[in-house]
Amino acid sequence: EPVNREGWRNTLAVELDSHPSRRGRIGHGVLIGPLSSAIALDSDLVVILGAVDGSLPTRAHPDPLLGESDRLRAAIPSTPGELTVGDQRRALMATIASAPQVLIAVARGDLRRSAARNPSRWIVDLHDRADVHHVHVASHVEGLASSEFPLHATEFAGRALLRHVRAGGRIDDHPLVVDSPTLTGGLRLIRARDLPRLTEYDGDLSGVGVPSPFGSATPIAPTRLERWARCPHSYLMRHILRIDADDLTIDELVITPADRGSLIHAALDGFLAAMLGLADAPWPSDLAWTDGHRAQAHRALDEAAEVAAKAGTIGHPTIWHHDLGRLHIELDMWLDHDNGQRAAERRRLVGSETEFGAPGSAWPPAPVVLDDGRRVLFRGAIDRIDQRDDGTLVVVDHKSGGGSRYLKISDANPVDRGLYQLGTYAAAAATAYRVSPVGVRAEYAFVERKAPKRRVGFTVTDEIWTTFTDALAVVADGIEGGLFPHRPEPPVFKPFVSCRYCDPDGMGTADRYRQWLLKRHDPRLERYLDLVGESGESGQSGQSSESGQSGDEVGG
Repeated sequence: EPVNREGWRNTLAVELDSHPSRRGRIGHGVLIGPLSSAIALDSDLVVILGAVDGSLPTRAHPDPLLGESDRLRAAIPSTPGELTVGDQRRALMATIASAPQVLIAVARGDLRRSAARNPSRWIVDLHDRADVHHVHVASHVEGLASSEFPLHATEFAGRALLRHVRAGGRIDDHPLVVDSPTLTGGLRLIRARDLPRLTEYDGDLSGVGVPSPFGSATPIAPTRLERWARCPHSYLMRHILRIDADDLTIDELVITPADRGSLIHAALDGFLAAMLGLADAPWPSDLAWTDGHRAQAHRALDEAAEVAAKAGTIGHPTIWHHDLGRLHIELDMWLDHDNGQRAAERRRLVGSETEFGAPGSAWPPAPVVLDDGRRVLFRGAIDRIDQRDDGTLVVVDHKSGGGSRYLKISDANPVDRGLYQLGTYAAAAATAYRVSPVGVRAEYAFVERKAPKRRVGFTVTDEIWTTFTDALAVVADGIEGGLFPHRPEPPVFKPFVSCRYCDPDGMGTADRYRQWLLKRHDPRLERYLDLVGESGESGQSGQSSESGQSGDEVGG
């Protein structure tokens, strides 16, 4: 509809507020801008920041269809908005000539990278000039200590504390600390995090009365308890303090792992639902998928892909054409393996995306009772349920990734590092069919074509069920005991952040990991370390991440 006067005025105000403000006129006061903005100005002082290789000159961004050399041969102007290397050098020289004093800052390192930074080659060319003076600042601390006058109150206080400590004084005795609850509390926090035991500053909430899902009448997803096993602090932040650290939505060139997993689940459910008679589809003879069934499976994938495309979750259409072709190949591989699996074990499909525990679900919540009588109710959705000729139930959870996190699951290791999903699904199926969970088969099935295994899992026995409930008891005792330490991954380079709670600024986990190596010596964490496979003294974290496979609070 036509915009009214108030809407126009509000929009204008927002746009004006979102842009840098200007006061006065150019040539008076301080001007901040690119090098090209200083050309032809008569300045008193010029400060050039970021004079390092890669920034001066900036890396070229050539047109992918018509490069700079082709433009020169055809006498076509350079890419709009892009300064050539020659233009950048001329702008630098003109900027230096525009003032009697020029300060050029050259950083020696980058906090976001481990590599050293080198001065711009154009700055190196100026070193031999007689009027150039070099000042080397070893670090931020040294710069603060040697400055003639601090820039603001925070630097003034920092320099005063630094000089006090270097003169032999205790930082706690300085008047700035004595009179500041903020500084006093900050010192307590820093010192507590370097102690070889848990404190209230790094996850010890014992005695606070933390809400526990054990004994609650509200069903929970098993992935919620798996989160505590992976990193107790992330459980505290996400499920108790309700702080969501998910990444901001950005435009992706390729489909994200999470969206890929959702698409695959939707496609398999569409196909398997048809096989269950929810659509017009004949059941395969001799437990083998026919060419007709394969065609129907691929149609289900195309339909799910079309829904994802309309939702804008497939990435760039050109790249998606290749990705969708790969998904069709993986679907064929899944059908081939499924044929052999069902024929060998005489399995018959009896359920797909069967929900339990949520309002309106087909099945009730899955109760699991610990040895001491504590009980937890689970909810979720089982991707697939099969039944053998002898009546044995098989619950299957589809995984769209390579499955590195799940590959050690077996009869001998049913809850590897705190994985409770399969045991929960076995309990849900046993509750719905009114049988004992002992004898139920639970599996992860991997769709990714490069997955080292197609399926991993276990058949529930009395011993396995005891192992499952004992592992849940570790989580119950940890949550109810208020133990929520950070357990970050070792500080290695990754192009993404695995856990925003352990690495909130994306600068790495070095400090957090060093602190974890101290905190893990707290005797209260002994059972937890046994659960996650860190009971030895190697100091290596047992975590592994599989991007996009969190499944938080969906139970799928």
